Amino acid sequence: MTNEQTLILENIKLYLELNPSQRFGQALFNLGINQFRQSDTAAPETFQLRDIYNDRDTDIVKRMDERLNYFNSQK
Repeated sequence: MTNEQTLILENIKLYLELNPSQRFGQALFNLGINQFRQSDTAAPETFQLRDIYNDRDTDIVKRMDERLNYFNSQK
């Protein structure tokens, strides 16, 4: 397991410990791991998952850090 993968798992664990009422899938979206596709042509109520297959682990860590910093700034 790489350092990035370890960090991703630790962040998920910490987030779920701090937010026990959230489901696992919610945590993945809230942390920016999974995302909805951005589309100018789709209706606002049309939600499609963005394929994250080619995202590097470092990209996911960066998105998670941005989301966690945002959550911390809201407290």
